[in-house]
Amino acid sequence: MRDMHPTWEYRLWTDEANRELVREHYPWLLETYDSFPENIMRADTARVLYLHKYGGLYADLDFEVLQPFDKLIDKETLVLAAMTDDTSFNHRIPNAWMASVAEHPFWQFCIRHIIAAATPCAWQPKKKWFGLEEKRKWDWVEEVTGPPMLLKAIDSYNASALGPPKILPPGIIYPIDWRLTSRDWKKSGSVLAKGVVLTKRPGQHEVCDPRQSGFSELACKAKFPNAYAITYWMHSW
Repeated sequence: MRDMHPTWEYRLWTDEANRELVREHYPWLLETYDSFPENIMRADTARVLYLHKYGGLYADLDFEVLQPFDKLIDKETLVLAAMTDDTSFNHRIPNAWMASVAEHPFWQFCIRHIIAAATPCAWQPKKKWFGLEEKRKWDWVEEVTGPPMLLKAIDSYNASALGPPKILPPGIIYPIDWRLTSRDWKKSGSVLAKGVVLTKRPGQHEVCDPRQSGFSELACKAKFPNAYAITYWMHSW
C-alpha cells in the first residue's frame, strides 16, 4: 500500500482507539457498541464511523495493492466495490474496501441500519442475540454489521434523493469471488443461488486459495490483469 501511495497518510486503528472514537464522537451508540457479542461487529461498525468522521479509504489488512487507487477515487465522494454481479447474493458488495469524503451522508444510512438491527438485541444474553440461535453465527453477525447491512444501506440511500453511490464493477477490487474458494461453499460441485450456478471444477480455483497445495500468488494475480487489489478471503474473524 505505501509503495503505491507514498504521499498518503496511514493509520492503523486499535480496538482501544475504536471504542474511544465511539465514546468521544458517537456516545449515543456506545451502549449498543459495547453490547455486541462478537468483536468483528465492533470492527465493522468502527470502519463506518471512521469514514463518516474523517473520510479516507478503509481496507482490510489482508489486501494487497496491485495498482495505485488514485484514479479510482479522485474526484469521487463515495466509492464502494462489487465482488459479483449476482444480485441474489447479499454479500455481493463487501465492506472490506470503502472510500469517501468526511461526513458523507451514506454512512448515516449504515449507522441507522446497524442500530435498527442491534438495538432490540443489545441487552439480551449472547445466545439470544437477534433471536437467531438456530442460524449460523456467521449469518446473523453479518446481517447486523457486515455486507448484508451495507447492501441494505445502499438500497435505502438509492431510494433517497442522495443516491446512488459509485460502485466499482467486479474484478477491480475483489477479483476473487470467495464462494469459489471458501470451505463453506465447497460441499457440493456447484453453488446454486436463485438460478445462478457457480461451477467449481477440480483445481480450477486452488491457485487462488492459500489453504490449497496448488496456491500460487503469481499465477493467481496473472488471472486478473485489470485488478487494482486482491484479497484471498481467509475469513479469519
